[in-house]
Amino acid sequence: MKASILLAIAIIIGASISIYVYISSPHTEETNYENNIPVEDDSRECEFATYVVSYKPGENTGSFTDEKKILGPPEGMGEYRGSMDVLSLGIGGEVTLGFNVTIVDGPGDDFVVFENSFYIIGTNRVFAELAYVEVSSDGIHFARFPCIYEMNESISSYQGIDPSKVKNFAGVHPVMANTSNGISPCSIQAGGDRFDLSDLKNDSMVRQGLVKLDDIHYVRIIDIPGDGTCFDSYNHPIYDAVGGNGADIDAVAVINYK
Repeated sequence: MKASILLAIAIIIGASISIYVYISSPHTEETNYENNIPVEDDSRECEFATYVVSYKPGENTGSFTDEKKILGPPEGMGEYRGSMDVLSLGIGGEVTLGFNVTIVDGPGDDFVVFENSFYIIGTNRVFAELAYVEVSSDGIHFARFPCIYEMNESISSYQGIDPSKVKNFAGVHPVMANTSNGISPCSIQAGGDRFDLSDLKNDSMVRQGLVKLDDIHYVRIIDIPGDGTCFDSYNHPIYDAVGGNGADIDAVAVINYK
C-alpha cells in the first residue's frame, strides 16, 4: 500500500524534492535489472491487460481499489517516486488479469509487471512490496515463476531490497514509462520487472501440459506479506518493505504475443 504513503509524502514534501534527489543520490543510471534482460530492446508495440478476471484484496488496500487502474499502460513516476495510478492488492491479496492477445514464449523476456517501487534516498536499495507472479493457459492451472530471495535479513534489520539479490518477483524495479514521456513499456528503459516464460520449462504444470508456454492467457499476481511467513523457491523466508502492506500494481505489458 505504498500508494497511501506516497500520497502523504507528495502533500508534505512536494514535487521539487524528486529533482534534488535525482541529482544528489549515489544511485546511477546503471541500474542492474536482474530479470532476464534481452540483448536488444523489443521495438514491437506493447499489448496490455484488458480485463480483470478476479480481484481478491487483502487487508490495508486503502482507497486504491479501482480495478481499471491496472489496465492499459503504466504511469510510472521514475526512480524516486511511485505511481498512485495503481490497484493495491492489500496484505496477501491477489489479482488475475486477462488479455486480448495470447502471450507466448518468444525471444528474450515475454512480459513486464509494473509495480510502484522506488529507490530509498541515498542508497541503491528499493522500497519494495514483493509479489509472486503466475501464468495460466486455462485460468485453472497456474505455474508460478521460480523466484529467488537472498537478502538473509529479518524484518527488524530491514533497510530495503537489494535488486541484485532477488529475481522473478513483481515489485522490485521502479517504473520509468508513462503515457506522457514516450518511453515504450516494452523497452528496458521502461523499468518494471521482466519475465521470461522459458524460466517455467521445468515446472510440473508445464511438464504435464496443463500450462502451455505458447498459449498463456492469464497472469496472476499475489502479494507477499513480507513478514517471513512466505518463501522463495528455495525455502528462503521473504521480507519486504514494511512486513505488512500490499503490492500496488500499475500495469502488465506483453512483449511476445500472437
